[in-house]
Amino acid sequence: MLKAKKSLNPKVTKRQLKEDQFITKIFELYDLGRKYQKEISYVIIAIIAVIALSYWVQQDKVVSEQNAAVELSRGKAAFESGQFDEAIDILTALSQNFDGTMNAGAGLIYLGKAYGAKNDYVNQEKYFQIYLDDYNDDDLLSVAAMRGLAVSYDERGDFAKAAQVYADAVDKFQDGYNAPQFLLDAAKCYLLADNLDAAKKCLEKIVVDYEKSPSLSEAKRLLAENSD
Repeated sequence: MLKAKKSLNPKVTKRQLKEDQFITKIFELYDLGRKYQKEISYVIIAIIAVIALSYWVQQDKVVSEQNAAVELSRGKAAFESGQFDEAIDILTALSQNFDGTMNAGAGLIYLGKAYGAKNDYVNQEKYFQIYLDDYNDDDLLSVAAMRGLAVSYDERGDFAKAAQVYADAVDKFQDGYNAPQFLLDAAKCYLLADNLDAAKKCLEKIVVDYEKSPSLSEAKRLLAENSD
């Protein structure tokens, strides 16, 4: 009986086929890498440059914030000791040299207060408004800026503007603990501006929405005094 001859072309297994394809792909990638070696190098260099630049920018921001914090502390100390001209000089330099930093934003609030202490309403309003326009990223500072702006309008007799700023503050921070006080202040300014309807709306909102507020009793009194 004749034996079957061994095949000269043995059957290739799936595993061998996958290995061959893998090796082929490696060589293809190797050839491709050699062909575009220069272009790939440029891409790698660009990636490294972007990473390095990002790191440098972050480090620069950290250093800027640290330096701005030092200047803010100096400005606050001068303000709190009543040296308003010195505070203005320090805080103005802070706002210019460290523009965009968190501490420069806080410095604008103190700068507005320092001008307010000198009854310089124009500059007081200017710096509070700059904070609201260019920063406005911290609720506490935004409340301080809006209140400072409204107080400035109130002190120089522009009651309608003051009332509007208080009302805007309520719209923006209606869930904040300052909201009923802002409504009460807005109502008082509306009364001084002879806008009785707007004043009543503010007072009624306190009675309806903020019944546990310390402003409630005064709101009820003003509402009773100004009812037909």
